[in-house]
Amino acid sequence: MTTDIRCRRDGWVYFGLALVGTVGTVWLACRFDLPVASTITAFLPSLAGMYLGWATYRNASYEQTRGRTELGLLADRLAAVAGEQWNAEIRLRGVNNPYPLPVSWEAADPALSEPWELLCQIALGWPGGPPSDVGGWAGGPAELAGQDGEIAEVLTRRVPTRRLVVLGPPGSGKTVLLIRFLLGLMHERAAGDPVPMLFPLASWDPTAQPLDRWMAQRLTLDYPLLGRPLDAHDGASESAVALVTADLVLPLLDGFDELPVAVRALALDLINGTLALGQAVVLSSRADAYRETAAPGATLPVRLAAAAAVELRPLNASAAADYLLRHADAPGDDTAARWHSVAADLAAPRRPCSKPCSPIL
Repeated sequence: MTTDIRCRRDGWVYFGLALVGTVGTVWLACRFDLPVASTITAFLPSLAGMYLGWATYRNASYEQTRGRTELGLLADRLAAVAGEQWNAEIRLRGVNNPYPLPVSWEAADPALSEPWELLCQIALGWPGGPPSDVGGWAGGPAELAGQDGEIAEVLTRRVPTRRLVVLGPPGSGKTVLLIRFLLGLMHERAAGDPVPMLFPLASWDPTAQPLDRWMAQRLTLDYPLLGRPLDAHDGASESAVALVTADLVLPLLDGFDELPVAVRALALDLINGTLALGQAVVLSSRADAYRETAAPGATLPVRLAAAAAVELRPLNASAAADYLLRHADAPGDDTAARWHSVAADLAAPRRPCSKPCSPIL
């Protein structure tokens, strides 16, 4: 939209200058008693150059607009295919059988986020204005707490910069939450908007490949509709490179902790350097891995720029028991007694160990 306004403005400036030049030439001829006819005659050949210049500008503007339109349509096709793929993945993983486990989160340690005042200041100062409605912003980190499908709202409305770090221990459901995150964003996506895409960071080597090229390569491998890879693009198709370059991909970067420790700081530095501050992004990680990279230590601390952070809460015993007992009382179900026993154990109050407790492996 900003580019279209700029193109129209440039067109009117060009027209105005041409008109002023023409009127000025005639006025000068009259003012200084110059032969008007000969002056106009001398001026006429320049009209052809003016027209050619205008036609070139107009065609370039048209090609630029058409290119943006075609990329937007390609993004829409990618969104439709990716949405079907991830809905199938949800069914395959049995996430909805018998129903999705409840997932909740709260604001993470303030040391792992940018100060809230700074996030608001950064968002307000972006060219073109804030990326979302200021009235929908959270009043502070505490208001980022939520559960289940609210995660998409946290990114798109509550966090001023639309940058979020999702933290949690192994097995806490970060990847499944990101898939639900992706589907929620797909549901809210308007035609031509960026497409949320999940990228497993374990397959990225930050020492060998720039982030944008790696994302384009992953898109090419996962979505044949983007065309065949080109060697000039490191195994990425031209369409995939164009989508990434035009910021028509909203990256959900999963598994920061799965990167080798030695390259984590480099990876965050490359993410910060590649993704413009106006671009939304989500990063998931184990809290300890992210903390080690973001906290002062032997190396310069690095964290996701202009991002808020939330941490998944442990699943409470009551919710776990309810989930296990779902359908357990079906007629002829021999496992019902076993699940009731497990549920009772979950509900029992925990007593402190009288001696050092061994970890459960």
